[in-house]
Amino acid sequence: MKIKLLFLGMLLWSVSMFGQNEINLKFIKENVDVFIFEGRPIIHQYLETANPAISTANYLPPLNATFTIVKKFPKAGNMPDGYIIEFKEWRTTGRSFLGIGGNPLKENIIKALAYNYNDITSRGLTTDNTINKISFNIETGEKKAAATYLATIITKDKTEVPSKQIIAETKYFFIAEEDLLANAKKYNPKPSIDFTFGAIAYLIKVRPSVGNDISSKWTTDLAGGITYGPRFRIKENWGVSVLGGLTLSKINMDSISTRGFVKNKIVEKIALTPTLNLLFSYKNFSFGGALGMDWINDDTAEAASWVYNKKLFWTVGIGFNLFTSGDNQTKTNTSNQNN
Repeated sequence: MKIKLLFLGMLLWSVSMFGQNEINLKFIKENVDVFIFEGRPIIHQYLETANPAISTANYLPPLNATFTIVKKFPKAGNMPDGYIIEFKEWRTTGRSFLGIGGNPLKENIIKALAYNYNDITSRGLTTDNTINKISFNIETGEKKAAATYLATIITKDKTEVPSKQIIAETKYFFIAEEDLLANAKKYNPKPSIDFTFGAIAYLIKVRPSVGNDISSKWTTDLAGGITYGPRFRIKENWGVSVLGGLTLSKINMDSISTRGFVKNKIVEKIALTPTLNLLFSYKNFSFGGALGMDWINDDTAEAASWVYNKKLFWTVGIGFNLFTSGDNQTKTNTSNQNN
């Protein structure tokens, strides 16, 4: 019963932690770490001039916009302590900008471009003709548009006169520290699910009672083998895995486990042990519990008398990931995100 409660507690912990990736201000890598807005705080444009200043005009970032933190900005005037950020990507779904009418895609594109390019309106980007050209080139399956990508489309459009071609001029924005923590999280471009292959060793087994004459007991039969299955990412280096496993186990048969057939000695056998594992991992190391059963061939009278053959048991193990399917994709996604 205690083992079952332990498994339930581990499962509830994983559910409560899944998807949380809070910002830790002590470990921010400026211009490297990527963050994502899950709320819509008020931000202000930051003017990088000889005397840096923060505009009083209010901006609302789109939901799901990703950004990097350029630097910390100390309290100045009426502005509290905060950070200077630079946007990277916007999604073009209607949900990205709440409370707008008309053509959400058109409005989103204009706003997205406006976050990274100056003087958008005067360069002809509000005309339906130009917006249609942009819309036609968007990968609608992904439902997103990067400002730099859209800017390239328009700049290379030979039907646009030079005075209406947009000029790349990075914009920066100020966000209060309190608003940053409340509305954004660290963005992890790794896939939320990947598959792992690894090695595992089981430390103990808890065998349930058999009938009315053999009570449950703890054993330290040695077991080691392999695991394979999906891992669900909780944080950048943390995950929870549900893995199938196959191990070779050394089991001991005695008088109790054979109902008196084996007397005054211990008989050792090798068992094939399939398992179902719930493991928590940090980087390549994992720890958790499993449900399994030992299977031995009934090739001797002693083996045939072993009461735990093919009976389920609980176990605790430690493992090491040898291969993770998301590793190569992670490098690609991270490279693309930083471009």
